[in-house]
Amino acid sequence: MLHSMTGQGTGDATSSDYTVTVELRSVNNRHLKLNIRLPDSISLFERQIESQLRKHLSRGSVTAHIRIEPLQRTRTVQLDELLIAEYVQQLRSVLDVPDLVPSPELLISLPGVISQTGVELDTDGGLGDLILQACNTATGNLLDMRQREGAQLGEDIVSNLNVIAENLKGITAQAPLVIEQFSERITDRINARLAQHEITLSDTDLIREIAIYTDKCDISEEIVRIGSHLHHMHKLLVATTRNGRKLDFLTQELLREVNTIGSKANDVTIAGFVVDTKAAIERIKEQVQNIE
Repeated sequence: MLHSMTGQGTGDATSSDYTVTVELRSVNNRHLKLNIRLPDSISLFERQIESQLRKHLSRGSVTAHIRIEPLQRTRTVQLDELLIAEYVQQLRSVLDVPDLVPSPELLISLPGVISQTGVELDTDGGLGDLILQACNTATGNLLDMRQREGAQLGEDIVSNLNVIAENLKGITAQAPLVIEQFSERITDRINARLAQHEITLSDTDLIREIAIYTDKCDISEEIVRIGSHLHHMHKLLVATTRNGRKLDFLTQELLREVNTIGSKANDVTIAGFVVDTKAAIERIKEQVQNIE
């Protein structure tokens, strides 16, 4: 079953002290790249989070946002009385108004007058388990979305593989006609030239020329390999393992074989099939690059 590398998943976990929210977002990447963003006070849990993500994800650039909201009062506000007195004294001196009484709004707006102190997060309690619980939920939701996206990608890939298979049938049917048409053309041309000069050519020489051309434009091996690649790709699309890299490789091989057919088969009909097939392969290539 295919999994896309694009997706998003969110998970929450709550205890009597904290609510933890984990948000995961992933996009394409050839390898697994993790970017974990969490408060410095709980950075010691980063390795555990990374280990859990690596158990379920193999490719993609994944960004993890971890937010922790304490449920108990964790902050206190303090006024720096000494600093306020210094501000008042400075204002009276600068303005030359000894009995100046600044407004409270002015005083509390001055830098450093109000400070907040917070209680450190309890990293020794169950906070770590809570984070991993939320991360596990977010990972499950991310995988569900990536699976749904992968199913849609798979349908599009199968549709284009069917286009290639139909074109391959046309190429296979046309290939023998190319040799026959060449044989007729070269026979007519040679006989016409020989008749002008009253020269005869043995059938053996003519057959040898046709055989040389046949060998140069023989595309039977390419046809067989394309059929094999198509069969293999259909199997990978329904496999339970992650096969994005294999599908990408086979897509490149398909394009190589089709290009070879285009260069070897000197035929307008086959050229039309080749152009249509290459367009389908390019569409597959775009989709495959998003598969895990």
